[in-house]
Amino acid sequence: METAAAPVGLEAIAQSERDGVVALTVRTRRFAQHIHIDVRGALADDDHFHLEPGGERVVRLHAARGSTVRGEVRALNGDDAARFSAVLP
Repeated sequence: METAAAPVGLEAIAQSERDGVVALTVRTRRFAQHIHIDVRGALADDDHFHLEPGGERVVRLHAARGSTVRGEVRALNGDDAARFSAVLP
């Protein structure tokens, strides 16, 4: 029997740093399993991780200077997604 996925309360906040790096802060209200960062034009330092209820992790995204980094974060056990974007100087 399959159970329907419910929102886990994902939040993603992207902040430009220096040298082509975006700091992506991922937060969740409920347990989030196998969090996946879907980002185009950047390489993530981490992906497919779990977060405990109320947990937070900062993942560095590496991209070319002057580019716009956009994407979304999803959890395997959730039906919600958190979108993010940041412009690198």
